[in-house]
Amino acid sequence: MSLEMAEMLKVILDFMSRWRREYWERYHWVTMDPDSDYYSTPELRVIPGLEDLYRDRKDRHSDFDTHRKKMMAEVKKTPGYNDRIWYEPGLWVVPQNQCYWILRDPKLRISLQDQLTTVDELEPSRTQWVTRKSEDAFLNLAPATLSNQLLSDAEQLDNLLIPDPKYDQETLTAVLSEVNKKKKK
Repeated sequence: MSLEMAEMLKVILDFMSRWRREYWERYHWVTMDPDSDYYSTPELRVIPGLEDLYRDRKDRHSDFDTHRKKMMAEVKKTPGYNDRIWYEPGLWVVPQNQCYWILRDPKLRISLQDQLTTVDELEPSRTQWVTRKSEDAFLNLAPATLSNQLLSDAEQLDNLLIPDPKYDQETLTAVLSEVNKKKKK
């Protein structure tokens, strides 16, 4: 990576920090119909602030998309730029479409945490692949050029990506202990 590109990472990280709410909403998109006619629907009219909530979310995400395109255009002008930068594990990916989280019927008494866990398992891209079941789950969706750049097993031991489906230990200390055992082999 060029020095200029390394310096550009700060721009990307600042963007991620500034727009963290919008990122979160893209990954945890509770469905809201932007075309609802609040005034003609008595059930919706009685909910105070609902129209403002919809409008606020839509406006923020339009703003987010505009600023993201500007930031990406700035990054692309950087000497040493390569599209692979957007697949770096530390950078948040913006999904093309929102990842929908349709809340379950409250009568089923499924906690929000359990619902979110299920959604994360079904859609690991929402969690930047930390809930992936295998490396193949990522490779099936990643650009083909990335599969040529996979680290060998030995290199992976020196460059851990945690959590990793290869390790089922409960703590980081236990994972590192397992890694050290593998390195000694």
